[in-house]
Amino acid sequence: MRWIRLLVMATILLVMSVAAQNRQTTEDGRIGISYPEGWVAGEDGDDLVFANRMHALNTPAVELEPGDISGRVLAMPLRTLNTEGLRRDSSAEEILVMFVESMLQQATNENNVFARAVVSNEAEREIAYTQGVLMFGGRGLDVYIAAVVTKNAFGVVTILANQPDENLSSILYQVASSFTYDLNPTARVLQVTIPDVGVYEARYPAGWFGEVHDDAILMGTTPEALQKIRDNEGIPEADEAGGAVLIVPHSLLTGFDYGVTVTDAMNFMLWVYDIDDETDATFGDVHATSINGRAAEKVYGTFFKDGVAYDGLMIVIDLGQAYGVVIFATEAEAMAHYEHVALDVAASIKQR
Repeated sequence: MRWIRLLVMATILLVMSVAAQNRQTTEDGRIGISYPEGWVAGEDGDDLVFANRMHALNTPAVELEPGDISGRVLAMPLRTLNTEGLRRDSSAEEILVMFVESMLQQATNENNVFARAVVSNEAEREIAYTQGVLMFGGRGLDVYIAAVVTKNAFGVVTILANQPDENLSSILYQVASSFTYDLNPTARVLQVTIPDVGVYEARYPAGWFGEVHDDAILMGTTPEALQKIRDNEGIPEADEAGGAVLIVPHSLLTGFDYGVTVTDAMNFMLWVYDIDDETDATFGDVHATSINGRAAEKVYGTFFKDGVAYDGLMIVIDLGQAYGVVIFATEAEAMAHYEHVALDVAASIKQR
């Protein structure tokens, strides 16, 4: 569990409040926090670190002097939680408990006590926090920990102090309340060449995996999910998601006695699934929508593979000479977490 291990064993840790601000850009996104005026801040790898004085920022936690306060904030997209031993829908309290348990395992003796976690729900975020005392190298350190869950990411804020400070609980909460995480807008682009209509491209999110296969742009949250999409094996692992982008020329639809409307294109795709012997699928009602000012339709469904049910979402968007079709699959009851990704992918499709 990389994010727990890094935070527990790091030589420097963090703290912040509301007067000064700092941001750290990582491969997956951009962390934002506020910290007390007069404090110092920096970065350590992908994490934000800060302290009440420069000495504390650059000193290992076990060497903090009386009055020193230091800390760290770590953040990752929610989609990484499955690989870290939790679920994408894990609560802030669950993340906090796992992190505290890991810290207790790193402590040098059993004289460690943590208070019961307090949970707070604010606008678009959930915060769980606690405080305690840990023994490191024969020294007791006051530890303040908060886990924050937003709509697309989680963060862990840790403050270490050499001696008790009645203000640190409120500072911890202020830092956690200020936590933001913006997913990296830079996404990878793949292209396909479709006879008679030209070259089309689509983006998939940074941190995902993608490839072109049989004139389709495939993507998945993990290499394994990508392979399952390629091999039509479903998405059996928890918190995995995968999708495909297809380009359907107007001429193909007219050849099947369909017209050239989005509804015709959607009906054509539903017909394809209806006659497919390898994939059993059921779909609900079709919903008209608009993506980037273009006519589009979407429909939710369920895919069945080897007796296992998966959530499905299909989006059809008018591209002019062709239609873009986005098909996403997730484990049962998980599509709500990935619908916005599918819509972003659909919005990214364009002709070169």
